[in-house]
Amino acid sequence: MLTITKRLVTTDVRSRTLLSSLNGKMSDALALLRQQQQPSVDVERLHTMLARAPALAHADTIAYMWYQHVMPRRLPVEGRLLCEMAGVALYQDRLFLPAQFLQHYQAMNRDRRTSPEDELIEYELRRIKVEAFARGTMHSTALREKWKVFLQEMDTLPGQPPLRLRDFPQMTKAMGIALAQQDEQAAALALFGRQPLVIKNEWSLPLLLAGVLWHVPGPAQARRVLAEFRQSYRGLPLLDAELVIKRRGFEINT
Repeated sequence: MLTITKRLVTTDVRSRTLLSSLNGKMSDALALLRQQQQPSVDVERLHTMLARAPALAHADTIAYMWYQHVMPRRLPVEGRLLCEMAGVALYQDRLFLPAQFLQHYQAMNRDRRTSPEDELIEYELRRIKVEAFARGTMHSTALREKWKVFLQEMDTLPGQPPLRLRDFPQMTKAMGIALAQQDEQAAALALFGRQPLVIKNEWSLPLLLAGVLWHVPGPAQARRVLAEFRQSYRGLPLLDAELVIKRRGFEINT
């Protein structure tokens, strides 16, 4: 009788958890989930909650399920869903999660042939990891360290996809904070000549250039930055640099 009663209670909790998730009441669903021991939570319910949590930007549910269920049980999570979870984690300051999502995705797909869809997912997860690092260390690390993380993740992507400044708002903001300091201005310009890693993607350095141009005080400084850049590099795509110069109203030939 006790076993039957316990099974009925478990079934009831499961139904209420699913119903709360589907109705958008993620706090209620999470509270019910916390009441249950890990082995009693079925995979279907976990995937339902994981799918609903990013749609409702519920970072508490994402973090709890990740640390209490996905990682301990090594549950597979679809790549697109990981991207959505990472986006929520980024803007709700769960800044250690995006790197873990990327690592999980890579581990789960290590032995599988990649498709164009896989490459898009990896790009997005790496991008969010870079953005999370920039956001989390906005005031605490030098621009060189943020740039190094960018190169480690984005410059090494297969196929060398275009890297655009608009896709890295946190990195761009971090550049502005760094460039407000005199010593960091010199360090940023030095990056054009001395790279911490070998550059593979032709879009990487132009992104750095555009980020610096976005924050220089005026056209005189912008001309100096372009001159420093041209001393070391020729023939790279300067689309973002041109857009920044136009947006800022500088009359400079690129």
